[in-house]
Amino acid sequence: MFRRARPKNVDESAPAQDEAAEAVLLDKTSGLYQEWYFQHRLREEVVRCARYDRPLAVVAWETQLFAGEKLPDEAVARAVAIIRSKLRNTDLAARMKHGRFMALLVETPPDLARSLAHRIKSDLQIAVRGGKGPWRGGYAAFPQDGVEAPALLQMAIRRLKDDPEPSA
Repeated sequence: MFRRARPKNVDESAPAQDEAAEAVLLDKTSGLYQEWYFQHRLREEVVRCARYDRPLAVVAWETQLFAGEKLPDEAVARAVAIIRSKLRNTDLAARMKHGRFMALLVETPPDLARSLAHRIKSDLQIAVRGGKGPWRGGYAAFPQDGVEAPALLQMAIRRLKDDPEPSA
């Protein structure tokens, strides 16, 4: 039987490398990006948006948890499904600490970011139970709320913490 020779430029370890890279970038439970990668990409996008004078937004959602409490895996899965269903393919969503989720919205103006944060918060209120309180949402827009990644994260989290009313 004739056996075909493999091309010399084919890397047979590529699938294994892809899986290893994915394991480092993605949260195992949610399948969303990990916090460190989100922050890395946010820094990159801030530089790019500053160079090209383009809008950028960061949105955040969280439910209040008791100290040491974790959001149940099934609640995480429902939250992820809702968040992913509302984001574009070009947006980047991440699972952060303490029951918090964030998304990086490139080319998104502030009013659209605010609207999206509240729409997703409303959907999370209805479909995802977990934690001791209602879901909260917040957002920050570049350059209005800051011109560096840490400032944008702080503003999104401040607005999240100041979010007084659950929407329903």
